[in-house]
Amino acid sequence: MFKRAEAKEKEAPNVDPNLKIIREDWIEKQLRLRKKEFTQTNNILVFCGTWNVNAKKPSEDLGPWLIDAQYPQGADIYALGWQEIVNLNNATNLVVDNTASKAWDESARRTLGDDYVKICSLHLVGIALIVYVKNIHVSYISEVESCSVGVGLLGVAGNKGGLAIRLKFMDSTMCFINSHLAAHTSHVKERNSDFQSICERVSFALDKSRPETLIGMEDHDQLFWLGDLNYRLTLTDNAAVHERIQAQDWAFLLQHDQLLIEKEAGNTFQGWTEAKINFAPTYKYKTGTKNYSTGGKKERVPAWCDRVQWKAEGVVLKHYRRAELLQSDHKPVSALLQVPVAKILKPEMLKVRMTLIRLLDSWENETLPKVRLSTLALKYDDVHFNRPMSRTFQVENVGQSVAQFSVANSTPWIKVQPQLGIIPPGEPLDIKVTVHFTRDTAMVVNLAPMDAILIFKLKDGRDYFVTVAGSYERSVLGASIPWLVNIPTPVRVSAAKGEALQVPKELWRMADFLHKHGLNQPQLFGGLGSQEDVDLIFESLDTGAEFPQVRCAIAFLSSYARDHR
Repeated sequence: MFKRAEAKEKEAPNVDPNLKIIREDWIEKQLRLRKKEFTQTNNILVFCGTWNVNAKKPSEDLGPWLIDAQYPQGADIYALGWQEIVNLNNATNLVVDNTASKAWDESARRTLGDDYVKICSLHLVGIALIVYVKNIHVSYISEVESCSVGVGLLGVAGNKGGLAIRLKFMDSTMCFINSHLAAHTSHVKERNSDFQSICERVSFALDKSRPETLIGMEDHDQLFWLGDLNYRLTLTDNAAVHERIQAQDWAFLLQHDQLLIEKEAGNTFQGWTEAKINFAPTYKYKTGTKNYSTGGKKERVPAWCDRVQWKAEGVVLKHYRRAELLQSDHKPVSALLQVPVAKILKPEMLKVRMTLIRLLDSWENETLPKVRLSTLALKYDDVHFNRPMSRTFQVENVGQSVAQFSVANSTPWIKVQPQLGIIPPGEPLDIKVTVHFTRDTAMVVNLAPMDAILIFKLKDGRDYFVTVAGSYERSVLGASIPWLVNIPTPVRVSAAKGEALQVPKELWRMADFLHKHGLNQPQLFGGLGSQEDVDLIFESLDTGAEFPQVRCAIAFLSSYARDHR
């Protein structure tokens, strides 16, 4: 009833398609359970009639069968099934298409009058099924489809079998089945098998270009089965049966009805309902009389061969009876049923649907890993060459399941510890992020701002983006000579290019300082300078400040050469 809803939740990208199907199936099942919240129910009258006409053409007024004086307005839907509209003993009729159903259609329409329209008809050899609807309801009818199933000779021929017509009335789906099952008293198992075969083989394609739209008989809100089911009485004393019929002792006779016995045993029509029978057996009569056929080779024990069953909720019986027509050896049978049909109130249905979606989302979210990060931005100020600087952010597991994480980092001057791991529920974990510029990476921040992004990834959860930014104190350390010769000012002052020099100005400054102040210093190149001296020298080179007085000139040359070798 609720498939192909007009509005659905917005689906997230990259969601497992199987998960989408599972979610949608769950939502559809819940909508069925809660349909009363958004469904308006209207009652209509459905007439199900069946008659085995013994290969006769219509010669009587069908009014006694189709018209109920207590309901002069007539039913809203008529589902009429005929069996043996042709002579099944004539082999030609088993393979040649015929128009025998046309005469019965015309007779029924004369009886029903102009207030009704035929919406579907189907026949299979000797079986015919026609559905009529009142004109005023035609706009409520949709999705009309039909199906035939032969179960006769070799299990496929149409001398026995079933016809099915399905439709949608407002928002309720209905399926009508007319069947003629295996004959003769001893063939109970064959009748049960015919029933099962029809159930399994009835199917309808709502969209023939899409096989996934195929639906079966049970995929309907309401099912109605009518026909010559051919179940007999187990009694063999014909005279005794006639005495019981004269006494209208239906209770005794029905104790020996094969259909009721087989239903009780679970062998056929499980879950189907039939009204209480309070009329005489419908088979077998002498044609043209009100008398049962007695004597002769074709004498049969009377039986209720002709039946109507239904499988639906809320059905109220108005009548279950036989009509006293004479032209066949069967009497026609009918059930007039009050049937509830649903009209979906779409705004209310969508509200319930969205409630179910939110409920499902909340359940799913409870099982997803959840964490809380202390910050999404790490700031590093005054970072110097070859001086690692660290910052820490904390990740707290605020969910109910273990959080498995990894940190995606494509920046060579950033180191993350730990880069992957697990965090138990309720526990925090510190993530240490260190920036470190060396000879291999310093030129990056000499030329561009210091910034990067880390991605904190939760397995089966969301991603968090942590920015890394700060300020780098530009330095000749790690800088390339082609870049330095184009920078006319100290690199800490400006990185704007100017007229290219022959050599980096930093080399010229060091050589000039040694020439002016170091030629007379003993042991000028006799050892290494202290790290403190080296740091002061490079700070002067970066900023343009005066060089400090140092004891060892090789502090200049060895430090610079070591960095640029």
